[in-house]
Amino acid sequence: MIERPGAGFRYGTIEVFGHEVGHASAGTGDDVLVICPGSAGADGSWAKDMLAERMRVIELNPPGWGGTTPLAHKIDQRDLAVILSAAVEALGVERYHLHGASMGGVTALWLAAQFPERVRSLS
Repeated sequence: MIERPGAGFRYGTIEVFGHEVGHASAGTGDDVLVICPGSAGADGSWAKDMLAERMRVIELNPPGWGGTTPLAHKIDQRDLAVILSAAVEALGVERYHLHGASMGGVTALWLAAQFPERVRSLS
């Protein structure tokens, strides 16, 4: 049993279009869930740990969040979705289930609208 939520996740950053994107990932396989968090950013949870037992789970922190380099300028949701899509692709994932929580829901909608061929499902 995992001692605390998120303990099994690996954390890192990836640079996309000059922006640093934080990510946390756990689990394995071709079935992938990408999570766009709300304004609180990525966090560990038992639910994500349980999902990672069955599939690969990737939670993204947009540029400027979660200890990444602060933004030099504002990014609108539409452009943020392009950045996050490129980050997922750079992590080696072509198709995925997509979940957006709170403000991340808007980002997830923009991502799904612009890249429908990559999104298997949206919640």
